[in-house]
Amino acid sequence: MRAAAVRPRRGAGAGAGRWRLTFCHGGRALRLVVDAEATVLRRSSFDTGPRAGTKDGRAPG
Repeated sequence: MRAAAVRPRRGAGAGAGRWRLTFCHGGRALRLVVDAEATVLRRSSFDTGPRAGTKDGRAPG
């Protein structure tokens, strides 16, 4: 399995009770917004650009 990063964030204010999960791998990201029951409310994917410290944006090794 290749290395990937997951960055969870809990909503506040109007976003209370929701989580934003961002999965990053190889210069791409998938973001999911889920509610307390883990129902996906929104999803998006986007380029994140090359990772710092690498030539091509891939994990070393």
